Amino acid sequence: MPPRKKSEPSNAETTHSGFSLDTRPIQAKMPENDPAAEAQRLNQEVETARIGNGYINILDLENPLIFGTYNDRPEKMSEINKMMTSFERHGIQSMDEKNALVIIIERSRLSGNQSLDVPWTDINALPHVRFLDTAGLTLASGQHRVAALRKLMQTHTDELVVQLKRLERLQNIDNPSPAQQEEHRDLREHIAELKGATQIKGKWGVKLYDADILLASGKHLARHLSRNQSLHVYTETEGEVLVSLLRDMADANERDGQAGAISVLQKEIKGSEKEKNTRNSKILHNTSLMLCLMEDILPLGPHYRKRKELTVRWLHQAMNVSMGMYTRWMSRQADVLRLLASQDEFPKYQDTCNMIEVIAAGGKDAETTHARVVELRAQILASEPGDFTIFSKFLPAIDNEAIKHFAKFKGALGTWDPHYETCLAQYRTSVLNLFKAAWKTKNKGGRTADELVWLDRVMARMNLWLVPLAEIHMPLPLMTGSVMDNVWESLEAVSEGFLETSRWFEPLIDTHHIHTPYGHTLDDSTEALFRSVERQPGLQVSAAVNDIFTILWDARTTSLLQLHNKMSTGPMQVKMQGRPHDKKTFTYQWSIAPVSLKQSALALYNVVKPLGPQGISKLEPSDLKMNGMAGIVSTGWEWQRPSAQKNATREIQPSVNAIMLESHFADQYRPAIINNAIIGKFRTQLQNVMISRQIVTQLSLNPGGSRSGGLGLAAQKSWNFWDGLSVTAAVSQSDAEMSLERQTAEVKKQERLASDRVDRDIIMKAQKSIMNLALARSHRGKKAPVSKEVADALNILADALSLSASRVRLRTLHDKDDFVFRRRRDHRNLNVPLIVAEPDEHTLDDSSEDDESQVEEIDAPKGPKAPPKKSEGKRNVPDKSTPAEVQKPKLTLKQKGKARQPDPASPSSSENDSPVRLLEDGPKEPDTTITKKTAEPVDASAEIERPIPRPRPIAKKTRREVPDEQPGKPAHQRPLHDAHLTYRTVPSVVPEANADVVVPDIPMSPLSQMDEDTPNDPAHHAVDQNAQDDTVVAPPSLPLVTPDELAEEIDTLRRSTRQKQKATAPSSSRGHTAPSSTHGLSRGASAHIRGSTAATADSSSSKRSRNQALLTSPQNKKKAKRSSVYTNADESEEEETMPGI
Repeated sequence: MPPRKKSEPSNAETTHSGFSLDTRPIQAKMPENDPAAEAQRLNQEVETARIGNGYINILDLENPLIFGTYNDRPEKMSEINKMMTSFERHGIQSMDEKNALVIIIERSRLSGNQSLDVPWTDINALPHVRFLDTAGLTLASGQHRVAALRKLMQTHTDELVVQLKRLERLQNIDNPSPAQQEEHRDLREHIAELKGATQIKGKWGVKLYDADILLASGKHLARHLSRNQSLHVYTETEGEVLVSLLRDMADANERDGQAGAISVLQKEIKGSEKEKNTRNSKILHNTSLMLCLMEDILPLGPHYRKRKELTVRWLHQAMNVSMGMYTRWMSRQADVLRLLASQDEFPKYQDTCNMIEVIAAGGKDAETTHARVVELRAQILASEPGDFTIFSKFLPAIDNEAIKHFAKFKGALGTWDPHYETCLAQYRTSVLNLFKAAWKTKNKGGRTADELVWLDRVMARMNLWLVPLAEIHMPLPLMTGSVMDNVWESLEAVSEGFLETSRWFEPLIDTHHIHTPYGHTLDDSTEALFRSVERQPGLQVSAAVNDIFTILWDARTTSLLQLHNKMSTGPMQVKMQGRPHDKKTFTYQWSIAPVSLKQSALALYNVVKPLGPQGISKLEPSDLKMNGMAGIVSTGWEWQRPSAQKNATREIQPSVNAIMLESHFADQYRPAIINNAIIGKFRTQLQNVMISRQIVTQLSLNPGGSRSGGLGLAAQKSWNFWDGLSVTAAVSQSDAEMSLERQTAEVKKQERLASDRVDRDIIMKAQKSIMNLALARSHRGKKAPVSKEVADALNILADALSLSASRVRLRTLHDKDDFVFRRRRDHRNLNVPLIVAEPDEHTLDDSSEDDESQVEEIDAPKGPKAPPKKSEGKRNVPDKSTPAEVQKPKLTLKQKGKARQPDPASPSSSENDSPVRLLEDGPKEPDTTITKKTAEPVDASAEIERPIPRPRPIAKKTRREVPDEQPGKPAHQRPLHDAHLTYRTVPSVVPEANADVVVPDIPMSPLSQMDEDTPNDPAHHAVDQNAQDDTVVAPPSLPLVTPDELAEEIDTLRRSTRQKQKATAPSSSRGHTAPSSTHGLSRGASAHIRGSTAATADSSSSKRSRNQALLTSPQNKKKAKRSSVYTNADESEEEETMPGI
């Protein structure tokens, strides 16, 4: 054996299992199939087949274009529409190289006298490609671009034809009105734009490839050319488009002022309307917001660039109630930064620190120093604005200080709260330290001496501005991101108060979208409020708007808070839902409006219609006093526009009616609100501001003046809200103030109401999700009503969730899961609207009666039938020769319900109501029901289809008495204890045309308790009060005996018959005999059975066939339930023939 060789050293490690691991350095391995390398290789091969570049005219080309040869992408209309939108927004970039069409063609088909070897860098030098034939051209891609271009050109051509006809019609008018002249000018401009758009000749750049070279080795190169771009193309977001527009407006503002910025904005609005971008249109139409973002937010740099205020989605959603207040607050805070950055003369920073220390010490000079600080604050407000961009780089650090110092403060900023004052003092110190560290070092950053003096004055102004002055000034922190979020939340917290206040100034806040769904003048409530102030004639607009804003801002924690709580209660929210919210409800509300209201609206319309674009300037002084004219003057609805004048009946009259209807609606709830001491004083303050800022005054004689004869001239000013409602003298002259304790209580109430609203919305959302299910409806169809059973279950669910929410909220508040919950004390009424549904009229109740008997009763009550023949087991054929004795009237379901209700004035056991007397008197309904005591007559008001023949008298017989569970009432009058037969339906009664409009109150859930603020509010009882008169109560109305009683009597009959083995054989035309079935029954039942043969001779066949058809219908086809007391087919057949079952 040869000797063993020594093992060579290895880089492998041995594991416990004996396997070796490779520990050598890992070398790079290039991918075998690199998509990028493969695409680059294919691009190089494709370029070898390149013929050249040029352009063709797509719209004027004899050669047809062929797509789909090397790709099978289908033509999609959605992609074509997207391409058209891109053309309209960004233009048709047909000569861009990346948009060029690729043509694969044989070189021999091209004209020889043209040079196509031209680089794409010089677009104007590209030649027009000419072909030797008219055969089809194979394109690798571009079918959607070509289709979009053709569709766009066809759209422009069709619209041009229509507009030319309109222009010709206007030119044929002899004496055009000013509105028609303006329309003519706009139409000519529009036609010129359309002609310019149709001048596009279809010029489009192309790249040509040699088909012989490209397809020499197969079709893979052609397929590579036909592929779409694989890399992601980043498009501009809506926020980037908005910022780009703001920058364009800022450039125009520097050149031409605010008018230039608005002009750029108007052009963008037209573009967004063409694109039908509703979100952009809604934002762009808010001119105040766009100017604020341009002037006050965008220049402050990146701190606001990522804020929600520059995102289209948030602006679109937030523009509802409070955006007008928020916009003006941002403008005010930006103006504060400009005033603090002023370069005017001002004391040094150290001097201001000494003043604050003197005031804090409270020495003998404190009062004098305080007066000096007040003067300096007024000097700040009167300063020349400076460059507020000096704060830009400090804003992130200032925001961090605001977050740190106000994190634990939960109230509204800018209030006289001791906790807020402490936080503000700490915040002021920290912010000044930031500026001190950056600005107080000499020559830092190469600053000059003048710049250091200016920065010192800036710090001095900030030092005094951030110090509270008792009853004069309570400052806010500087406007940064966290402060803006806090302010927005505080404004939204009293949104219902702002909404109601806006209704005082603008009458169409709630109903403008019904008749002008595409208008944007009233998108935001508070913005509409300020615009209404600006439209008031003879007013100092700027001063009035500032004063109104100041009152609203100061009242957000006092008067507006109480108004918000009043409007947020459940009953008030229910009343607010009575306003029309669509055309259908508006039409109904107007149809039941008082005649006087309609006459006033018609008179107002006749005055407004001929005014035209000149608007209220053409009104006579007497017209201004018309009922509703104040609403026309105040509204932001653009009734003066020429388009509205063309069809005044459609455009103007409905909104005039809406103003009058809103005035009538406000009269029903607003007086009680404005006569509250706090709210009435708040409304009076707003009215006094409008009066004090009026320019135009009316001069009148002033008795007792200083002029001759004791008479003088006094300037009179008057102004009132459009609704014409006035606060009582006692309220307007009161000095009621909201104490701090009351404010705290209102804040707690606000939080509770907010929680109630959240819970109520959750419950209603859950109910809606169930109601939208197809199986929750009474029949097929999207508009099918919700079934009665589902509605009842949802109402019970709402009550249960309301109680559970109250319990969870209480235990969360006390942080104790086993906290005792008392229903009467702790249950909060969430005021969830009651879901009202009517029972299905085609649903039969089978809980206590047979289905067939119910069908017979609903269809037509039948007379008594003869019992079947026992031996044959078939139906007994009645004797047609016997004259009919009793014919029951056919009653409707509603009449049945009324007929079933006994008259309390006449007891049922009265002698006058006995069966014999009823049968002998004739006009009353005969006894046709098997009963133990008496038969209740059918209501005389019931509709009778045919006359009732006078029945023959029936001899009295002794009847067997059965114990009665309800003494004093016959058996047929006792209620059938079945929950399915106690439904109530709400009557659909249409009020008369002359009746007053009543605010509809949506009924509340019956298990909910009343709100503590309005314990006697009628909204909770509206349905019960309305339903008492016309309530339809099931079950059916004819006199009935219960199935148990009937079964007992039939069973007794069977037993007695079998025991006695006796039978009677009455004469019959067919010779049939039937056993006697009258023995042992009550007197009424015996009478029915004895006369059944004659009573049903002529009608049993037709009725039986009709009932059989009804029973076999898809809706009512059920297997009949048979009672256990019946033993064979003969007995079950008798049940069908018995009347009233």
